[in-house]
Amino acid sequence: MKLFILFYLLIFVTFGGYSQSIKGRDFGNLTFKIVEKHIVDTAKVNIFYTLDFRLDPKKPEKMKHAQTFLQIGKHSRCFKDYNDFLSDSINDDCATNSINSSSGIIQLMNVGRKIKYYEMVMHGYLDGKLLRRQKGVLVQRYEFEDSIPLFDWIITERDSTILNYKCKMATCHYRGRDYEAWFAEGISMPYGPDVFGGLPGLIMDIHDTQDHYHFKLNGLYTLNHTQLIYKKISNKVIPSSRKKARKVYKYSREFPAQAIEHAFPNPNRSLEAMAKLKPKPYNPMELE
Repeated sequence: MKLFILFYLLIFVTFGGYSQSIKGRDFGNLTFKIVEKHIVDTAKVNIFYTLDFRLDPKKPEKMKHAQTFLQIGKHSRCFKDYNDFLSDSINDDCATNSINSSSGIIQLMNVGRKIKYYEMVMHGYLDGKLLRRQKGVLVQRYEFEDSIPLFDWIITERDSTILNYKCKMATCHYRGRDYEAWFAEGISMPYGPDVFGGLPGLIMDIHDTQDHYHFKLNGLYTLNHTQLIYKKISNKVIPSSRKKARKVYKYSREFPAQAIEHAFPNPNRSLEAMAKLKPKPYNPMELE
């Protein structure tokens, strides 16, 4: 357990949102800094979706689970892992209220372990484009512009009831996958998780037909307090293109040791430890 805690401490000390002043092993002197943000809008509504996804299609029993959410503001929307947002909030609370560093680190560790979805999609930040971030090598994130999707939705005759709302099913094909979506016309918001939307009602459930990625709505709240929609400013974020970001992520899965060495050169790194890094399956939501 001590090694586990120390590992997370090192991750936060090296890459976290605060500076450090450490003497020996005294972690009590850590100080938190407010996360630097480019504020885009203020959220009016939060829509929560669970996400079950398979990074290895050959092992369907190995599912990853994430809690994601969609912030809807006056002119912008942002979709991300909720625990990523919560981590920023905890960090800022620690910085603002001078919370004991040990207590703050424990809170950040607990939340950080729950972050599973490393994508971010923002509507309304760029004129006529999406702003997207996706995972690079280790803590890196690649940021790029993307086109706003035009989905070829086909609304079917099938219907169902989800969370007491009458829903209809629609299908579409998007970037290499076929999708089935259930939407509620009784909730007049043409939105959904990630990049999805454009139906005459809120998407309550959407999954690809192989069930590798499955979003399910599990919460909808109108906010009565100020919640910012923002782009986090960080030196871990690398401006890129969609093509390059996808290429880097695929390479990091297929050749993890080489990708780490290229992204973070270190002559003192253990070659033996690096040799133990094995390729990981590559199964992104967007196949094309």
